Amino acid sequence: MVKQNLQEKVHQQSFPLLSDEEVVKGLLPRGPGSSLCFFSTQFMGFTKNPRFYQVPIDDHGFHRGDGVFEALRVSGGRPYLLAAHLQRLQRSCAQIGLANPLTEDQLVKACEEAIRIAGEKSLLLRIFVTRGPGSFSPNPRDSRGAQLYLVAHRFTPLSEEVLQKGVRIGRSRIPAKTPFFARVKSLNYLPNVLMKAEANERGLDYTIGVDESGHLLEGATENLIAVDSEGSLIHPPLEQILSGCTMLRLFELVERAGLLPVKRSVPLSESLLRRAQDVFLIGTTLDVMRVCAFEEHEYKASPWGPRLRGLIYQDQLS
Repeated sequence: MVKQNLQEKVHQQSFPLLSDEEVVKGLLPRGPGSSLCFFSTQFMGFTKNPRFYQVPIDDHGFHRGDGVFEALRVSGGRPYLLAAHLQRLQRSCAQIGLANPLTEDQLVKACEEAIRIAGEKSLLLRIFVTRGPGSFSPNPRDSRGAQLYLVAHRFTPLSEEVLQKGVRIGRSRIPAKTPFFARVKSLNYLPNVLMKAEANERGLDYTIGVDESGHLLEGATENLIAVDSEGSLIHPPLEQILSGCTMLRLFELVERAGLLPVKRSVPLSESLLRRAQDVFLIGTTLDVMRVCAFEEHEYKASPWGPRLRGLIYQDQLS
């Protein structure tokens, strides 16, 4: 009966043609959320009014996932690994034939302005480059021009207690991206979303993609690294994963400090991971997160987590 009454109300509902003023009034205010300011090349400037954090419905980045993005940390009021993130953004643009509407200097300036306008020391900057508005077809030539959107979020880093407690991970059943698409940080994130949903359903914190040979690759938004049984810090081959800026920087710092031997591009079999001294997830928002269990195999806490995190923290503030 309740469902029937609801259907009758919907059937009787009229949907008027609104004036511009009524539309603006109807835009949902998001209230005091974590987003502090928004930039768009549509109006070539910033706004702090959440009502205007909008992307056109016909933007190919929305209806086709035709675009790329980056997310980077701001620590102590300074962007961390900005050059590395912008270089990766440009590589992603080049791989899908997308022209960034801003020059590198303009984008650096936009990031600096976002930090100033947001007015906080700990932030996440998210940069989106899309094919832009046009038709609803998949044809990139129908776009009226690429667009760039930038949003600054308030960010609270995870506590040391949470990072040291660790997370449980497992094999993903979602088909892994092919090498070409794995290396593009595109707006096509449905596989990543399904991996997170899969982890939720299984009572895990994260699942890890698996290639056709059974080797472990990466999480939905995190890189997988390990200290192997011989005491070397290792990561999977870069040809099959997104080259994480924080991961690559950590390996540079470890090598420079002589903290551990480093082995790059090592295929991560399940047996190798089970024999590892320690396993971590690493990324922009996680820093270095301890893995306490892979499937049913549990790991004892080691001193490597705090030491690796210490290198990242020191680097963020240097």
